[in-house]
Amino acid sequence: MKESIRIRRKTLLRMSAILVSMAMAGTVYSFSLPRLEVGAAAASTQSKVAQLEEMFTTLDLMDITIPEFQQALEEGRVTSEELVQMYLDRIEAYDDSLDLNAIISINPDALETARELDAERAAGNVRGPLHGVPIIIKDNYDLEGMATTAGATALEDSIAPDDATVVERLRESGAIVIAKANLSEFAFSGSNSRSAAGGTVHNAYDTSRTPAGSSGGTAVSITSNFAVAGLGTDTGSSIRRPSSFSNLYGLRPSKGLTSIDGVVPLNADQDVTGPMCRTVEDLAILLDAIAGTDEADHYTVDADADSLVPADGYTSHLKADGLEGKRIGYLTNSFGYYASTSRDSEGNWVTTELADPTELDPKVDGMVDQALDTLQDGGAELVDLSDELPDSLIFELNGAVNNVRLTGSSAFDWDMYEYFQSLGSNATMHSVADIIADGGYISDLSYYGTPVDELVNPRYDDRGMMTKEYEEQWNARLNFRNTVSQILEENDIDAVVYVSQTDIPCLEEDSDGSATNNNGAAYINKFGPVAGLPDMMIPMGLSETDPENGVDYVMPLGMSMFSSYGNEATLIEIAYGYEQTAGDDIRQQPELLPALPDQEL
Repeated sequence: MKESIRIRRKTLLRMSAILVSMAMAGTVYSFSLPRLEVGAAAASTQSKVAQLEEMFTTLDLMDITIPEFQQALEEGRVTSEELVQMYLDRIEAYDDSLDLNAIISINPDALETARELDAERAAGNVRGPLHGVPIIIKDNYDLEGMATTAGATALEDSIAPDDATVVERLRESGAIVIAKANLSEFAFSGSNSRSAAGGTVHNAYDTSRTPAGSSGGTAVSITSNFAVAGLGTDTGSSIRRPSSFSNLYGLRPSKGLTSIDGVVPLNADQDVTGPMCRTVEDLAILLDAIAGTDEADHYTVDADADSLVPADGYTSHLKADGLEGKRIGYLTNSFGYYASTSRDSEGNWVTTELADPTELDPKVDGMVDQALDTLQDGGAELVDLSDELPDSLIFELNGAVNNVRLTGSSAFDWDMYEYFQSLGSNATMHSVADIIADGGYISDLSYYGTPVDELVNPRYDDRGMMTKEYEEQWNARLNFRNTVSQILEENDIDAVVYVSQTDIPCLEEDSDGSATNNNGAAYINKFGPVAGLPDMMIPMGLSETDPENGVDYVMPLGMSMFSSYGNEATLIEIAYGYEQTAGDDIRQQPELLPALPDQEL
């Protein structure tokens, strides 16, 4: 790991420890980092943390929402500069000491930007609900003047000349990017978040376990209260699985609703940018800021993204009774992992039935029942949609896309080449082959590395016309999308829920293992990534412990929910109604990262 990439903060960490000790002198409270307890013991621990916050913290940052930030700023109880410093203090105190490795780099301009935004506010210019709010972005997003590494030390000097479009929109709305988060290098893995530049990200609820990937650093950062909200990217499951494992709401938007311009690609046909937040309201606020047509991203142009955004914005769909009258389908076979895909002798993807299906683990099946009960308690009708949307149809539609062979270079080789081209003279690499020659990575790049002079666009010919193979593949994606959307419409279904993981996060060292270790992920890489439908992860709460099998901590897990194309507003209505009906039971802060005393305010 190169020190120029991962910013080390040992001196300030020692100072924080000294300050904590000083603050606690003469009190009966212990500022140790306890294991998560249950029952009366847990209530006692939480009570002590709450007292510490009241004693030493001017503003309670723990799980504060964007509207709560704005109220505190408007009332003059705190400044954006102070908020940024508070979050930097938390990163300093916990990220290294707990081996979370959630952060790759700190924005050196964050405090100065906060001062400027404070001055704007003082002058009466408030840009909107994100004015002065600290956020974190995944380190595959371009941020002007900072390296965009995608987790590879080979890209430590790849300095973006401008912001990714969605980052630019957030900053124009007044958001402050305080740091860039670690990730699975090049966003390759959905199971873990390991990179040459940032090391291995560990789950904040139990640091022996995986946070999933590839947006694991963003997920751990937001659930750990290193910022109020964050951005991830999703090609297969990379926003939603980390959100599931970190007790967050995470949205993979409809393909083409948000821009991927200025984002290091994995497969542009499936890559999306999206929010990861502790509350649905915060998610809606971020989506309002980033959604819409971007002339630099033809996917948003082709989708006419502006027309997909509700005229009154996504926050207008934050309805406490959002579940009332909703018909929500569910897929029986997702309650356990029944089907698998593999290649046959001719290389085609086929569906096979697992001899020993992976059922829901007893630690989590109660969570699933509770989540379904909550949907019904809020006024939704649950409908078994398994006959209308069976495994056979799902995998047939998916296979029609995957079985089309594209000529030319791999999508990753070509999309990376185009990304480097967009950097202009700032590009330090020009192809995956250059990265391989540099050696600054830990990923398996053996399938890639086409030299620049041999690269062939796999999607368009020399005249800019769509190739026959790519047209066939894209039409198969649209058929998948339209078929599912039509089934939902014909059955008057607003959204469909499914269980995408069958157990809690596995041990980090096992996260490269079997589908069982990786928790099944049934359907999670089908409806959103291939069909381009909007898919949201909603928290179900926390599992039971199982000390006999090495599970000493309660762990979070989420439920997936998708809808028809462009129907994010309905997902937000359902998610918000679910959140309000469930109350405080589904969100719990990681006990390993309590509130810090604040010595500055």
